[in-house]
Amino acid sequence: MSRYLIACDAGGTMTDVILVDEEGKFVIGKAPTTPDDESIGFMESFDEALTYWDMAGDGKEVCENAETAIYTGTSMLNTLINMSGLKTGLIVTRGFEDIIVQGRGSQTFIGFEWS
Repeated sequence: MSRYLIACDAGGTMTDVILVDEEGKFVIGKAPTTPDDESIGFMESFDEALTYWDMAGDGKEVCENAETAIYTGTSMLNTLINMSGLKTGLIVTRGFEDIIVQGRGSQTFIGFEWS
């Protein structure tokens, strides 16, 4: 019985799934993102990835033996950039108020620059 890693990136246009087995062999599936129900895009890309292991439509073994499942998405990032979501706040430790502006790299995508 193999162990698997499942990772999903639901982007603005495409949803990508990568499956990795315990030997390090991996397959990638891709499907259009479905913003109203991201599970549809996930399942379609998951099923496409399974076709490369000749397991199309039968992800039960992979799911039951998944050691890790990772999900990332751009919905939150797009909401932040477009300032279109609900008002939110961020609580930080005193002395670390600038950490969001500084980050670990260039933050020009939200209007902050090094200068």
